Order: sequence, then C-alpha cells, then structure tokens
Amino acid sequence: IRPNLLNEMNKACDFEQKLDALRLFKKTEFDKIAGNDKGNLVRRSEILKQLSLIAEITVQEALILAASELTPRFGHPQHEISSNQKDNTHFVALGMGKFGGFEINYYSDLDMIFIYSHNGETTGPKIISNAEYYAKLVQKFISILSVPTRYGVAFEIDTELRPSGNKGTLVTTLESFLEYQNTVSQVWERQALIRARPVAGSAYLARIINEHIDSLLYSRNMPKSIKKEMNQLRGRVIKEIAKENRQYIDIKLGRGALMDIEFILQFFQLSQASSLPTLKQKNTSLGLDKLAGTHLLKDNMDVIILKEIYQFYRSLESLISLKAKRRIHRLKYDSPLLYEAALEMGYPDFEQFKSVLMSYKHKIRDIYRKVFNLKKRTS
Repeated sequence: IRPNLLNEMNKACDFEQKLDALRLFKKTEFDKIAGNDKGNLVRRSEILKQLSLIAEITVQEALILAASELTPRFGHPQHEISSNQKDNTHFVALGMGKFGGFEINYYSDLDMIFIYSHNGETTGPKIISNAEYYAKLVQKFISILSVPTRYGVAFEIDTELRPSGNKGTLVTTLESFLEYQNTVSQVWERQALIRARPVAGSAYLARIINEHIDSLLYSRNMPKSIKKEMNQLRGRVIKEIAKENRQYIDIKLGRGALMDIEFILQFFQLSQASSLPTLKQKNTSLGLDKLAGTHLLKDNMDVIILKEIYQFYRSLESLISLKAKRRIHRLKYDSPLLYEAALEMGYPDFEQFKSVLMSYKHKIRDIYRKVFNLKKRTS
C-alpha cells in the first residue's frame, strides 16, 4: 500500500495538498479494514497490526515531508568525528505503547520518542545547533500529522513517554537518553521500553538503539521491589483514572481490564526474559503466546484465559471506538455503544453479554492477584 501514498504525495502540488494526501491515505486504508471488522476475535491481532503498519507508513512519509521543509533553510545536521572531519547525524523516531507493539486501534493516538545521535550543527545556509534543528523537525512533523484540515487530522502524537515527560526536551541525544534510563528512570518507564520500536529514521541508529534497549531491559537485574512498584502504580491508575463504579466500566484501565493483562505479561518479561529470551516480545498477543510455553503461571489455564479475554477486550474496544468515532474505554454499563458492540460480537442478549463481561473482569483480576501476591480484600 505504500506506493498508493507515494503516488498521491508526488501528485500533490503544494504543502497543503500533501497534508490532504496523508489524511486521505490513512482514512481510506482504515475504512477498508473497518468495513470488514465485525468483532472477529480470531483476526483481531492481524487487524491491529494492519492499522499499525498504516500508521507507520504515514509517520515515515510525514517525517520525510517535515525534513524537506527544513532543508532549504538549515541544510543537514552534522557532527564532528575528528578535528577536520564531519559526518551526517542520525535520527530515529521510536514508536511506543500500542504503536510500538503493533496494537493501535482505529482512533489511537501514537506514543512516540525522538532520538538523535550527536550534538553538532547544520550545514546552512542558516546554521543552527542539531538540538534546535531536531526540535524544529519534530514540531513540524507533529503539526503535519495533527493540524486539522478539511479532511481532519491524520494522527495525534503523544510524547509524554520521553525522558522526564513533559518537563523534558522534545527530542534528546542517544547519550542523554541512555544516561536517563540508566540512572533515574522508574519501573513504569522500563515497562514502556518493552514495546519501544524504531518506526522511522536511520536504520543504523535504529540498530544501536535496539541493542541498548535490550541491554537496559534484560542485561541487568530488576529491583527486588519491582512487583510492589508495579502493583502500586496499577492501584493508582484504578483509583485515580479508571474510577469505576456501579454505573461505569473501564475496559482498558479498570480492575480486570486490559491493563491488568499487560501488567501480568510485563512483570514476567522484566523479571524473567533475561533467562527466557522468548519473552522478549513487543506485541502483547505474541508475548502471551510465548508466556504459555514457559510454565511461569502455575495453572496452564490462566494463560489461555489471558489470551482469550485479551482478544475479547481488544475487539470490544475497536467496535466501541468505531461507533463513537473517537477513543473511548470508560462508559456506562447501559451505554448504547456497549449494546451495539455486543450485537456485533454475537451477543443478542445484552444481559448475557454484561454477565460475560463481568465474569471476564473477575477472571483477569483473580490471575492478577495470584501473580502479584495480593489478598482479594486488598486489591
């Protein structure tokens, strides 16, 4: 499908038409997939992968467009490799979260981190530092994808997973990124790195970053407090963000929801993948497949339950967002969106569907309690 986008970008006469081409490509390809999406649990992982690949192609072309807007004025970023010799500086965009894991949904934003190889300066005509250049590049890139046009937006970009979050610089050198990860990063940031994946930029720097991430995650001992820290974070999300009650359910962040499944897998990845490299998976569904072969969960049925309910939740999430035309995971139990999604998933009896949903939440939460050694009354 990439040639389809390249053809439209080449036909565009100006910058605004190129923005339209990016948006129309994304909309056309997403609509094709949505037209055949009927809550199919078997094909769910493949559907999410297709959506993620479309996003990746769009991101790559948007980055090329952003660079083409800057080059006439600033030239190319370079750095010194000796007293009288310079080399081109490398840049990589990392997909994080569901984007990195090939798991985005129809209305997902894209979690991203941006890294360049060295400090230096551009070739001109107007010479600026590499730090300034890459900040401008990323700002232009984000604008290209997220500014509204007559065709809406292509994607919203979320950069909060970068070092120091919103307090940190928008783009960082590899050296600064690694120093942060080695010294002050918290357990949740290591969890985020599990799904970090280069999606655009220099293949050379991408290989180096992948090697460093593997070392950061799996070549050093995790703190003994990892289980406690992960559970404390999970508890805060449930209490402060999900805010479930008798009226509202959150299929992503609530008790027994998607995040419970992700935390279970990520705990085993962080604590066991150094000796069980098969667990080094960025995709949650693939990670659960590999977890099944490790016998880390004492009850073999638990992994089967995790896999089945993960696919169920992701299908439900997809159908709800398609009908709402926006990201949504917290909604009322009697929401028409939930009712319509239930019908498409093969549940004509809505009360039966809600019963199944509650049963799934309890099953996932029970497995979470076993993994994190929690008593039922305290979780």
